[in-house]
Amino acid sequence: MNPFSIADFLYDKMFYEIGYGFDECLRTGNFGPYLHEIIQKTTCFPHAAAVYLIAKAAGLKPTLYSACGMKDVAEGIPAESVARMDHSFIICHLRKNVKWLVDPLMGLKGRVHFNEGHIEVFDTYERKLHTRHYDTLTALDEKSIVDKLEELHI
Repeated sequence: MNPFSIADFLYDKMFYEIGYGFDECLRTGNFGPYLHEIIQKTTCFPHAAAVYLIAKAAGLKPTLYSACGMKDVAEGIPAESVARMDHSFIICHLRKNVKWLVDPLMGLKGRVHFNEGHIEVFDTYERKLHTRHYDTLTALDEKSIVDKLEELHI
């Protein structure tokens, strides 16, 4: 199977069933659950960590990113109408010089181009260009991912 199909399956949650929400975290007090501790929903960082593990096992060469002050601006939408947030997501290296965003929580997937202060993503579903602005963007290695999960963990 080609890596683009696997990335699409990952985006479509064909390999896992984890939703987004704070209710489990609030109920358990655990804001950094490990993959085996997630019941149905979690926040974006543990979700991104779970997607990272699956992508790595599938050979997609993922990198987990943590963005502060991020906002996704779709083509034709005024940038000032979009709120800023902190978010985590993965980008896979599918082929030489082909980086692919897989971000099911924000409903965005596609080929990425890094620029100063933003990433351009051609959304393959909507067939639109999205610009993902950020104040800071940090690529996390596996030790940093585990450290952040442990910091959020009960």
